[in-house]
Amino acid sequence: MDWDLFISHASEDKDEIVRPLANIFSANNVNVWYDEFEFEIGDNLRETIENGLRNSRYGLVVLSQHFFEKYWPKRELDGLITLETTGNDRILPIWHKVTAEDVKKHVLLLAGRYGLSTNEGLNVIADKISKKICTFRITDHFGRKEKRNISCCNYEGIPVIPAWLKTEPDRISCVWLLERLTKRAELRVFKDPFWGNGTWFVVDDIEGDGVVINEDQFNDLIPPSPTTPSPTTPPPTSYF
Repeated sequence: MDWDLFISHASEDKDEIVRPLANIFSANNVNVWYDEFEFEIGDNLRETIENGLRNSRYGLVVLSQHFFEKYWPKRELDGLITLETTGNDRILPIWHKVTAEDVKKHVLLLAGRYGLSTNEGLNVIADKISKKICTFRITDHFGRKEKRNISCCNYEGIPVIPAWLKTEPDRISCVWLLERLTKRAELRVFKDPFWGNGTWFVVDDIEGDGVVINEDQFNDLIPPSPTTPSPTTPPPTSYF
């Protein structure tokens, strides 16, 4: 997929909701399909939109009275509904100044689906959606040759392949990983006898499996900052 998120909306909602939300997503490294980011002079509107729909993992639909009245947004929603047969929960609704009755009247298929209200604030909406959709592709970040440098191990240091890595061998949740990289107590540091010299970090998950990441990769993911301790200063717990 080329994009994480396709934003379907009415143009009347751009200034207040959609453009600021798209900018927040973009700043948070969510690859978003938003018409102002994608359209270039001379583009065929239908083909460009259909390409975005087909090649986006999720569709964010900003439901409003303007949305219900417009032709193109409803066409986009029809496309998302059709594509959703290939995967559950592909459509993510946002309610903007509409009620459950409004949604039921205009889009019955979304009436029973949990959505976010713009009353929550755009930053809250962006955070919740990012946690659901954002993924970190190992080969995209480190390069295919370096994929071997991110592995998993259990508490005994034995390499394992946990269930989430079996189903998507190239993907782990970036939110899951980054949250744990910034929580120093959840890191175990060791000198790795199996994968080479240098300081390595084990980021634990709740089942006892962990992502193993070396010092250079840690620095790539988490640039040093006044609030982020240097990875060269390990926590007191040692893995070996």
